[in-house]
Amino acid sequence: MKPSKPVRLYNVLFPIWAFWLWPSPLWLILLAGNFAIDSLVVCLAAGKGRRARVWKGSILRVWLLGYACDLVGAMVCLFSLFAADALIPAQAGMASLILFPGNVLVALPGVLVAGVLLYFCNRWWSFRRCGLDAAEIHRLSLALALFTAPWTMLIPIYG
Repeated sequence: MKPSKPVRLYNVLFPIWAFWLWPSPLWLILLAGNFAIDSLVVCLAAGKGRRARVWKGSILRVWLLGYACDLVGAMVCLFSLFAADALIPAQAGMASLILFPGNVLVALPGVLVAGVLLYFCNRWWSFRRCGLDAAEIHRLSLALALFTAPWTMLIPIYG
């Protein structure tokens, strides 16, 4: 009897960014999860007496703006990847940019741009019609920018 070959599992953790590239039913779960996180942040950051009114008046704009700002952040990451690849010597290559220290150079600008855009876009557009004062709009926009920025972009792709 011939001994069986050991079974190896590669790519068990499928990269979440791949769902943007290939259609999948998992998109519905990701969309619902993102909506739930945005709803939670809006409800927790809003005042007790105004939660329902603020949520009803802003959640769709907050949710859509989150995706738009994340897309801009991803484009900044892509630009950063191309710029870093042009500046890093050919011997190091692209592999050094997707491993731990290099991925921060590529991803951090995108996360920061997305977070700043989330703050200013939500402040300007999402809460304008909710009847809130400037301090409440600032608090809500800052909470959304800090807690819903695309922090997962900082996770290395490999290694």
